[in-house]
Amino acid sequence: MLRYTNRLFMIMLLPAALARAEPPMHVDDAATMGVGGFKIEGATIRDHRMRGAEPAFGIAPIENLELVLNLARAKDHAPHPAVTPNDAGVSLKWVPLHNDDGWSFGMTLSHGRTRIHDRC
Repeated sequence: MLRYTNRLFMIMLLPAALARAEPPMHVDDAATMGVGGFKIEGATIRDHRMRGAEPAFGIAPIENLELVLNLARAKDHAPHPAVTPNDAGVSLKWVPLHNDDGWSFGMTLSHGRTRIHDRC
């Protein structure tokens, strides 16, 4: 019976190996880092012939506040037409209410800019 349970478990894990996550900090928890905390996250972008990277840097300058800088650059490897999008963004996350039970209340303000360079 244990042998069949292990096989069933492995079959259930197979789809998880094929899953891919979205780029960093698109879905963020409602907590902030401690004062002076710093985080670095990154992701690769792969969409048909588009390839690139998206790093994100976060810092907590004061209690309950987090500042995040997102950058992205990708290159289209299609023969014609090819585009190169460049993204930059800043986010500010403020969480004034949180407790030890796990619930939190806060807000995030984000601003970003995308530039697209066409190559014919």
